[in-house]
Amino acid sequence: MNIEKELADLKENILKITSLYGTTGNNQKRELQSSFNKLEEAISVTRCCTELKDKEAITFEEWKKENVVEENVCNEYLYKYGGWFDADDLLNIYKKDINL
Repeated sequence: MNIEKELADLKENILKITSLYGTTGNNQKRELQSSFNKLEEAISVTRCCTELKDKEAITFEEWKKENVVEENVCNEYLYKYGGWFDADDLLNIYKKDINL
């Protein structure tokens, strides 16, 4: 699911929740709306580059094609920046590389 879709779903859920408060929950409404606005701003600032904003992170398999030099018979992978890693270690490197 992309970030914009998640953000739209979150906003819809916040509106549903705040509508349940009626007029007695104005403080809660403001707190929820403020939290949502901060989240929306953080996402916009984090991914503000126009060229990158609409792009999704590459999959692990795509990343592996670009970053693995070879695979041996023990299912270890030679990472192009040095070292042999098993699949779990390689997945952790991938997550760090794309900031997951």
